[in-house]
Amino acid sequence: MLNKPAGLLSIPDREQTQTSLKDILKEKYGNIFTVHRLDRDTSGVIIFAKK
Repeated sequence: MLNKPAGLLSIPDREQTQTSLKDILKEKYGNIFTVHRLDRDTSGVIIFAKK
């Protein structure tokens, strides 16, 4: 569980033009799954799952 700052994508966009929170976490933790997402301009708690 993380506190996502506003302005950061939760998941990659279609063009992969910006780094997303999921990209950052995959580098550190390997394969992860998105439980839900927040809009780029929304801050708050976000959850990813790892198997």
